[in-house]
Amino acid sequence: MDLNEYSDPYDVLEAACSANYYDYLVDESSTIIMIDGIEADSTHSWDLWVVVLGETEWTKLSVMYDADLSEYAVSSWAYTENGAEPTVGVDAAGNSIYGYAQASTTVALSPSITEIIGALGGVNTLVGTDKYSNYPEEVVELQESGDIAIVGDYTTPVYENIVKTDPDIVYCDSSQYNHITMNSTLRNANIVSILLYDGTGFDTILDNIYIVGLTMGYNWAAESLIEDMLACMDEIADESMSSESIMAALSPDAATWVAGTYTYVDDVINEISCTNVFSGDVGWVHINPEMIARLNPSYIVIITSSFSATQEDYDQILSILSSEWKSTDAYKNGHIYVICESAADMAQRAGPRNVQLMELMSVIVNSDSDIPNYFGDNYRDYLTITKDY
Repeated sequence: MDLNEYSDPYDVLEAACSANYYDYLVDESSTIIMIDGIEADSTHSWDLWVVVLGETEWTKLSVMYDADLSEYAVSSWAYTENGAEPTVGVDAAGNSIYGYAQASTTVALSPSITEIIGALGGVNTLVGTDKYSNYPEEVVELQESGDIAIVGDYTTPVYENIVKTDPDIVYCDSSQYNHITMNSTLRNANIVSILLYDGTGFDTILDNIYIVGLTMGYNWAAESLIEDMLACMDEIADESMSSESIMAALSPDAATWVAGTYTYVDDVINEISCTNVFSGDVGWVHINPEMIARLNPSYIVIITSSFSATQEDYDQILSILSSEWKSTDAYKNGHIYVICESAADMAQRAGPRNVQLMELMSVIVNSDSDIPNYFGDNYRDYLTITKDY
């Protein structure tokens, strides 16, 4: 609703229900009993939630009578389960994700954002991407034909190149500082820009899909995609019976980068009922080799674009491993696996294909049959639930 016209919470409720032809009931204490036939009960309630300007988290208002909703970034009379919060309402910069016109032209400044737009069926809207966006395959074809402009590197988008595409919406990635500043610059120039969350887990990936879908006008596609992902995750989790300890690394270097907690890879490991040996660290961390020997993972998964999916390259990786790596149960039992080539692209991006990474990791630790120690362009051959995802 237009909060310049309606700012009192109950006036907004009445106007919104009238506009949508909803019935509603409020008791003598001004507690909402029902909206549109959906009733509050012992497990769910209708409450007034707001996001304070400059923040990103929802706050439930306990005193609503004198609240001025125009003072908040977004507000909602929301039906939630006890202890839960409403669906995401603002982007990573604290700007409301509601009220945008359907987008005909979009720019994606990271490969994961490009994949989200592609998964929603919006490739035809793309007029600009970063240089590393290469999936779905149609994106590469449109880049080569000139229909999609390369607007910069993933870490260094170029303002002038973005503006030349005349986009309806630009999508930025808050994991990159230059994207945060670019988002602000674009909005100051009255160009619609959305700053997505940094993809540190499944929750933020699902939030980003919802935000892109809603702001593009593809909200039904987004909700369908989210439902599909959750269904895939449940099925994979149900079939994953192992409880191994795993280290996920970005190279076979003695002192490598590994996934700690608050990463989507940590979520993947937890979802398949395994243990991330570096869950005591936060984010992607650079570790010393002594820590690998001390934590002794039973499985090691290396996600890298520096090697090919061949026995020769795999043998080379094993030959350069440090003594600390070779002291682990993972090495002794032949449980060092490499995800490379296009499979590495899939595994390194916080987007819809994370369900494929989840299934591939489950295959690695649960397979009863012989599987290779390396997965490349043919990684889908080892998937069933998400093979054609």
